[in-house]
Amino acid sequence: MNRWMSALALSLCLCLTACGGPAEERGGQASFLEQAAGLERETALLSVDGREIPAWRYLYWLGCDCDQTAARYEEAGLPLDWETMTENGTLAEAVKEQALADTVLYAVVESWGERYGCAPAEGIKADLPDQGLSEERMAELGRVGGVYAALYQLYDTEGSALAPTAEALAAFGRETGALT
Repeated sequence: MNRWMSALALSLCLCLTACGGPAEERGGQASFLEQAAGLERETALLSVDGREIPAWRYLYWLGCDCDQTAARYEEAGLPLDWETMTENGTLAEAVKEQALADTVLYAVVESWGERYGCAPAEGIKADLPDQGLSEERMAELGRVGGVYAALYQLYDTEGSALAPTAEALAAFGRETGALT
């Protein structure tokens, strides 16, 4: 699986320079990246907590992270070069790693939401970047944001399954050297 992800990442790296520009001009960045990677949207790309993650989710976050990186470089007045070295490899590799981390985070939040019985919190509207996804898929990602808010509420409720005990916090402070 690791080799396959590396091959996918390398092929996506070749087309990262085309990430910029409004989504309308690209026909949706997720679609562009899907075509460049030769993936079908529903192809299971990875598994997190036993949950199959379709390619469209990774490609969505890859598009978002490409756009954010391009915007930061533009704001700083710097030329965007995906081969620029960072502390963790090239800029392209760093963006791909961030997209993978975002994809995994959303899958873990869904799993924890199921585990702890957390439904999306009422009144939470996710403000997600448009990457050419259908309304249904955008709503799916938005619900994950609502589940995160519900998990946070559970964490913030003293005595709940996710609330740390005073002893656990003290132990964490001792182990990490944190001051509380």
